[in-house]
Amino acid sequence: MSSTTSQAPTEPTVNSFTAVSLNTIFTIIVCDQVHNISWKSLLSDGPNNFFTRHFLKAKSRIIHIDRSPETFALITRHMRGYSIIPEDECQNQDLLNDAHYFGLKKLTRLLKQFVYLNVGGTTFRLRWELFNKDGPHNYFTGALRHLHSPHPTLGESAPIYIQRDPETFKDIIRHLQGYSIHIRDEQHRQQLLSDSQFYLLRKLRDKLNTSITRERHSEILLHIEDIKPSQIEVIGKEVYYKQDIPKLLLLTIQMNDFNICCHRVMNDCTFLLEQDIKLVRDPQWAISNKIEFDKDCAIVIGEKYFDIQQYLSHLSQQNQWERCSIHDQNCVIQWFGIEKAIATVYSAELKMLFIAFQKMQIIGSRIQANMKRDFLSTSY
Repeated sequence: MSSTTSQAPTEPTVNSFTAVSLNTIFTIIVCDQVHNISWKSLLSDGPNNFFTRHFLKAKSRIIHIDRSPETFALITRHMRGYSIIPEDECQNQDLLNDAHYFGLKKLTRLLKQFVYLNVGGTTFRLRWELFNKDGPHNYFTGALRHLHSPHPTLGESAPIYIQRDPETFKDIIRHLQGYSIHIRDEQHRQQLLSDSQFYLLRKLRDKLNTSITRERHSEILLHIEDIKPSQIEVIGKEVYYKQDIPKLLLLTIQMNDFNICCHRVMNDCTFLLEQDIKLVRDPQWAISNKIEFDKDCAIVIGEKYFDIQQYLSHLSQQNQWERCSIHDQNCVIQWFGIEKAIATVYSAELKMLFIAFQKMQIIGSRIQANMKRDFLSTSY
């Protein structure tokens, strides 16, 4: 009894590729477009690829292919030695898919060096390695890059669309390129913070949440909304904040748009906020309404600058004092609005933070206060 053993088709050998003259012309018809290309060009991205394997096995030098003619025109340029740059994310993805389909490993490597992102309707062409600048684990280096690679069997992957603000993304690119971002206002900071959290860019997020003072490198400045009580540590009489750096930092905070009431009895003044301010990250913690002023506190009103003693003297000359309804009959009060202020946290007891202001910008007139008003939105 005779038996036959089936053998898998063998891969072309090096001798097979060199047996064909480099100047031999082959015809590749993609839909209705005819491409005449030399064996040398076909070998340029190989030698082992879809075309070389086919022509070594086939008796004909002509092949019909049902793929995109526009995409294949770029692939032909690549095999002839010209550089190609896709116009947008769709063309890039078409090229990547067809490079995978035809087994063009060199073209695949070239295309995979870059990613095309359509962010809010604007296309960005960026090197993948740029996203490692904010650490190895983020939105781009994780699942997105894995999903972007063509499937090993299907070879199809959709273009990348991200529904975020393209202008904010331009600032994020500057951060990844090593430049500082100019923060225009609080709204701009919040937009950057929101997108840094969306893209999982930890270094940018921490930069936006914190600002180390140049004068005293042992301090950290946080917006009040960003304070994490779990990071607070009290050592002796000092209140520190634990950040992603080896040493502890003295905690200072920035507050925006609030009111202070000055209570005056004879020449003695005490200052109170309207109420204790609960921390957003943990409402069980709060900033005490009983506040202090650093002896070197800088106060700004319009274009004028005061120290605390000058400002107290300025307050005493105002005719806006009212009778206090809380303290004794000799107490009078005056309210004033603060546009923004920086304060150091000098004590913490029973989840209550006590602050002393170092700098504040005061709203000095009703006109200035009215300028802070917002109009109602006209969109419904």
